[in-house]
Amino acid sequence: MPRATSPSRRTAPSRWRRRPRRTARAAAPGAAASRWRSPRRSRSTRAAKAWKARQAQWAALLEIQRSGKAPAVGVSNYGRHHLEEIAAAGLEMPAVNQIELNPWSQKPDLIAHMRDQGIFPMAYSSLAPLSTWRVEPGQDSAKTADTKRDDAVFSAMATKYGTTEAQLLLRWGIQKGYAVLPKSLNVAQMQQNLALAGFAIDAGDMAVLEGLDRGFGVAWSVGDPVGMK
Repeated sequence: MPRATSPSRRTAPSRWRRRPRRTARAAAPGAAASRWRSPRRSRSTRAAKAWKARQAQWAALLEIQRSGKAPAVGVSNYGRHHLEEIAAAGLEMPAVNQIELNPWSQKPDLIAHMRDQGIFPMAYSSLAPLSTWRVEPGQDSAKTADTKRDDAVFSAMATKYGTTEAQLLLRWGIQKGYAVLPKSLNVAQMQQNLALAGFAIDAGDMAVLEGLDRGFGVAWSVGDPVGMK
């Protein structure tokens, strides 16, 4: 009769056996790095696709202009790197770039570059600093409670010039040389938005408003598009 094998001496199945510890081997140059760069590479791929899409869209707009269907064409939310892409592709530069511009988001470097390239700045969200701007449910933005600290500045200046705070902000944009695009469904507010020729912000107050620049836009809860790839 065959002897029974003790469980302690029984040979474990191969899948249970402890394999010897392997020593680390030097990977081929770039092999290990490539494993960790895959997320970055995917981001680069997305950025390349976005760049190609922008170039194709801009080329299509230029073709519309050449056909006579549009006297001028422009872009929106383009940062300097976006504009440099157009230049690098050898395409004609936009006539206008519509971006968020207000005392909180002044973008001086981008504006200077646009001026050098002959691109006219068009401002949207000029009234973003108002405490009544986008306060309804579903109206997202990047405004925080900290931004309310500037309310007194706008209120005092509006009182000084005998205007509303909205008129003060729109006048700031006009004196900076921007086209402004206020939006309202209220007839009285529309009329106020047009009544900007009766006053001018003096140099001292313009300097104070320049000091309020926060370096980023607040119109988009996801961040200012001009900085996106």
